Amino acid sequence: MSERGAAPATSRTAERIVDLLTLLGSRDQPFTALEIAAEVGIPKSSTHQLLNYLATRDVVRYDPVQRTWGLGVAVFQLGAAYKRSRPLEVVGRGILVDVAQATSTTTHLAVLEGRDVLYVDKQQQRTGTGTTQLVTETGVRLPAHLTAVGRALLSTFSDERLTELYRDYEFVRRTSLGPESLTELLRDLARVRADGFAIESGLTTAGITCLAAPVFEQGPEAVAALGITFVTDQMSPEQVDQHARTVQDFAHRLSADLGWAPGTSEGQ
Repeated sequence: MSERGAAPATSRTAERIVDLLTLLGSRDQPFTALEIAAEVGIPKSSTHQLLNYLATRDVVRYDPVQRTWGLGVAVFQLGAAYKRSRPLEVVGRGILVDVAQATSTTTHLAVLEGRDVLYVDKQQQRTGTGTTQLVTETGVRLPAHLTAVGRALLSTFSDERLTELYRDYEFVRRTSLGPESLTELLRDLARVRADGFAIESGLTTAGITCLAAPVFEQGPEAVAALGITFVTDQMSPEQVDQHARTVQDFAHRLSADLGWAPGTSEGQ
């Protein structure tokens, strides 16, 4: 490693770097140094010092014309390395393709991050009717209680765990639909457990329906959820039922590929 621009190895510096990079990744447009300093809450001189150091490592990049800063190629390389190292995404990619082809829908793989779901992979299936623009892009986070993948994951938690997770939580909505209390959410999740899959229509995006089933590795709590998304009025009730079974079958197949076996979790 070059010593040029070496940064002090302190926890405060590390915290500032993480906050800075998180900010740069929070939107598509780059930031000016003044914006970064204001948002992160550090002096302008410290901001320039950190940015200049990170630029030597290609972690950030500077646009001299616009005088703005954005994420650099090293961040992309780290993200690609992370994805390669994740067995879930590696194993799940082929299954996402298979589900998309079997159902002619867009498929997703998501994991739980606190009370949100994080979409870690996606397969868009193109049909004769074209494609539908969705909010569920890879890297997007959404409230778990509003999504089918989130509900599939939450349904594998005990009511006690859910009560603790959503303690003092203000339930948000994206549309006019969705649970407004823990009691309503627990009722919805009881239905998911009984059915073996989750379905939501119009809670995230009006006119869009999602189906999802939990994916297990070891233990009773799911590690991910496999879901499909489609335009609500383009599927008959019979097709929805068939797709629900298909999603469950492929979720079990992915679970088996990850080492899950019947009897090792509640996902039987």
